[in-house]
Amino acid sequence: MVTGVELVNLLIAVRPAPETNDHEVVLVAGDQNLVERFATGSMGLDPDDLLKEPCALLVDGSSECLIGRCDCGVLGCGDVRIALSVQTDVVIWADINEPRRAIQFDRKLYQAEVSRSLADFSWETPGRRTERLIRNGIDRQRLASFGFEFSWPRLALPSARLLSRSGVIPVDVKC
Repeated sequence: MVTGVELVNLLIAVRPAPETNDHEVVLVAGDQNLVERFATGSMGLDPDDLLKEPCALLVDGSSECLIGRCDCGVLGCGDVRIALSVQTDVVIWADINEPRRAIQFDRKLYQAEVSRSLADFSWETPGRRTERLIRNGIDRQRLASFGFEFSWPRLALPSARLLSRSGVIPVDVKC
């Protein structure tokens, strides 16, 4: 535990972000939006960019972690990064540009909340659920054997098909 650094509980939620036509991971401590704490005028990442395995919020030791983006919604524009440090009993988030601006979480409670959010898909629309199931169920080795690489499923495309030189590759998705 670091003396003089506020100890808080982390709450992770996902909400629609109509202004960017996706969703936003909201990171909260008490009544404070943590992305806003580290960069005013920013928003949380889309769940596909943060709540995935391996999760950047669950590390051993220290690392830099992307937790937000500009409110335009584009990654790379006004990215919000923190210095994340895991110690014996606490996890510390510090402002990269001003390390004294830090908060800390009880390690066990923090890890439990991140694990809970990784397993929570209640926020997903039917389209997002289908995308996740395709992304997780695709046989990348088989695809590579045909000279293709899986990149990103998006159901917004009207007639997207996965083709190889020998025809359509079947994808079995159960919703």
